[in-house]
Amino acid sequence: AKVQENGQYWVLNLRDTYHKAGSKIIVKGGEYVNFDPSSNLSENPAENFVAAGYGAYELQAGVWTVVALTEEVTVANINALTSVGQHGGVARLVSDLTLTAEELCLAEGKSLVLDLNQHTLTVDALDPICNKGTMTLKNGKVVANDNVNTRRCLYNYGTMLLEDMHFVQKYNMKGAALNNAGNLTVNNCVV
Repeated sequence: AKVQENGQYWVLNLRDTYHKAGSKIIVKGGEYVNFDPSSNLSENPAENFVAAGYGAYELQAGVWTVVALTEEVTVANINALTSVGQHGGVARLVSDLTLTAEELCLAEGKSLVLDLNQHTLTVDALDPICNKGTMTLKNGKVVANDNVNTRRCLYNYGTMLLEDMHFVQKYNMKGAALNNAGNLTVNNCVV
């Protein structure tokens, strides 16, 4: 049942008296409207109901889809791209996107394989693609716009594989197209 309290939608809720006794909710699939089961604000502190090995992705505005991290998800918008950055997994881009903030940032301990599927990510911000986990970017193009705030295409702090990629840095200023502070492998790329 959907309950609205303090402006939040709760689709899943552990009753506090039972939650303290060890009750739990484990989510291994489905779609959740206006509710992110990986960050349930009805619990204090917020609780992740998504099972280990699964991710909750906002593939459509306001709709979170839970799938196994090994299952490919389709990325058609910025919300979906941000979600795959938060949870990791396997994803395929189906349209060109422009990143205006840190919208693809993979945390330490997360793993992501992102197939750009011959599409372009245009970056229009400082470090909108950053990796602290294990990330593979393949089969596409990343363009850093002609903008004083855009110094590079990506920043790697973790382990990253770039495969069959094309990187374009339009703005002529100090800074590398690919900035690395981790382990970076570049295979069959144009930079």
